[in-house]
Amino acid sequence: MTIALTLTDNGHSPYLELTPAQLESVQRIAGRPLSQLQPEGVFVFPETSGSQLSAAERASWEYERGHHDDPQILTLSASERGYQLHSNNLVGFVGCDGIDITISSRFAPHDGADFFLYYLIQKALRLTVLDLPHALTPQEQLLKLLPLLFPVYLQRALSQGIFKQYQRRAYNDRRPKGTIDIARHLRLNLPFVGKVAYNTREFSCDNPVTELIRHTYEVLKHQPQLNHLLTANAQVALALKQLIAATPSYRPQERRAVINANVRPCHHPLFTAYRPLQQLCLLILRNEGGLNFSQQRNKVFGVLFDISFLWEEYLATLPAFQDLVHPKNNDPDPSTKLYLAQPRKLRFYPDFYLKGEGFTQDEPKASLVVDAKYKNYAQTALQRPDVYQLMGYMYALKAQHALMLSPLKQGEEAQEHCYQLKGYGGAISVAYLPIPQTASSYSDFAAQMQRSEVHLSQHMTTVRAALPTT
Repeated sequence: MTIALTLTDNGHSPYLELTPAQLESVQRIAGRPLSQLQPEGVFVFPETSGSQLSAAERASWEYERGHHDDPQILTLSASERGYQLHSNNLVGFVGCDGIDITISSRFAPHDGADFFLYYLIQKALRLTVLDLPHALTPQEQLLKLLPLLFPVYLQRALSQGIFKQYQRRAYNDRRPKGTIDIARHLRLNLPFVGKVAYNTREFSCDNPVTELIRHTYEVLKHQPQLNHLLTANAQVALALKQLIAATPSYRPQERRAVINANVRPCHHPLFTAYRPLQQLCLLILRNEGGLNFSQQRNKVFGVLFDISFLWEEYLATLPAFQDLVHPKNNDPDPSTKLYLAQPRKLRFYPDFYLKGEGFTQDEPKASLVVDAKYKNYAQTALQRPDVYQLMGYMYALKAQHALMLSPLKQGEEAQEHCYQLKGYGGAISVAYLPIPQTASSYSDFAAQMQRSEVHLSQHMTTVRAALPTT
């Protein structure tokens, strides 16, 4: 018997009565860090922070950040009334042995398409997509979003070079340079005409991983609604040319064999970006082949999106944020960071800030600090850790104003949050972006979002006009 549950982000399920077998399946999902679930079959976008680093490098990086950035998909609580699941900022679907859990954004209508999630993905990845693809189930709806990620993952992987791997090759020519295959030689070369059959190992760009990527490309290019994603960007087109040149042995009829050859994740210290690309390609090809995820016994499966990350990256695309600095603190590359403190293990970074007069890297100053908070602050007071976080940013950047940006349902009344700080002075306030709730289609939703973005830009202009001058 399969239990199908539907939750929203940062929400909870009704109380559940679970059998011992069902509880065991739920416990394989809930309470375990995402880094343990990804190798089992859980795809998450973006990959958990630092997941492309070695274990030692990740531990060092997480220590420098000051916390362990390895979230859990769900947490499980128990009481006299039963068991209850609690979600966070991860949306998508996940399941294991008769337990299917769908997590939608809290702005998705009941029994409707999650326009908000699709809009964030489209904007954060800077894609031009006309409409939301239709599907029968929430799982199929989310799987239809995966091809949108292929160009992004492809560019990231190809930036590290073409993946190379030792491959065993069989030859029959006049210049042997490996181990002679006596049985094959006798079968092919009698009477002897000067050729020798032999086997060798070559460090080759044409291997199961690059062949898997090639098969994924060939599937996507024949889909009219996705073909433009592969041709619109010159860098993506160049990456695809390199991929095609590197896979001369591509054969369409070998797709199943290539998929089977990629069951084990690839691990290479120089090609760390290929592992998530390999996982994405397997999901796309298996979905095209009609794979039923629930048939995978004793295995956690799922597709998840970090909606708080998408919210921050979406805000970075808005015109009102184009002249703000966005340090991208989810990127482990330290060259993109703003170093606000020494020693290095005390580094911390705001989401956005507006440079103040006299700004230098040694003496950073900001007139405005902006923090993207995917939290429901419309009806609740600000959480103390969030206020302390902004106060720390303001102190380090000598800023006099900090702004939290949070989404809320359109038409919902919101509290006015504005805190005047004593001591060094300054103010912390909250602004909201209304999310449409009555859209009849995705195009209607996008049009309403654009009107909300205009109002947010006007509010940002008002805030910046009121900033104190130095």
